[in-house]
Amino acid sequence: GVILHIASAEELARAVERLQAVGGRLGVPMQGVLVETMVPFDHELLLGLRRDERFGAVLTTARGGVEVELDADAVTRLLPLEASDVEAMLRSLRSARLLEGFRGRAAADIPLLAARIADLCAWFLAQPALAEVETNPLAVRGGDAWALDALVTRTG
Repeated sequence: GVILHIASAEELARAVERLQAVGGRLGVPMQGVLVETMVPFDHELLLGLRRDERFGAVLTTARGGVEVELDADAVTRLLPLEASDVEAMLRSLRSARLLEGFRGRAAADIPLLAARIADLCAWFLAQPALAEVETNPLAVRGGDAWALDALVTRTG
C-alpha cells in the first residue's frame, strides 16, 4: 500500500498503523513500513531490463506511469548500449516531445538521463543472477530520476 501527502508526524503514525492493519487483515507478512520523501517530478518513463532467451539482454524504454496503458509507445534494443544509443531510443519515442518540454512542462535533461540509464544497463549486464529489472514509473525531473516502483526477478 501507498499513502501520499503525509504532512506531520501524527499523520505518519496514523498511516503506519493503517498500513500495518491492512497487512494484518490481508495476511501479508510485513517486515516494516518504508517512509520516503515525496519528490516532485515532471515526467514518467518505463524502463525494462531483461534477459531474453533468444536475444540476450535487452532494454525497453517507454512512456511510463499509467500512460503506458494508453499508448504502446516503446522501444527495445539489445545490450550493451552507450549513452548515445539510449538517448536515440528516448528521442525515438512518439512522446519524446514531452521530454523535451512541451506547453510549459519542464524539459528533461535527456543526455544526462540517457547516461544514467546506460550506467544501469552496464550494471545489469554485470549481474548475471538477475533475470529482469522493471521500473514503472521512473520519475524524471531534469537529469534526476527516481524509481517509484520496481520489480526485480532473479534467474533460475
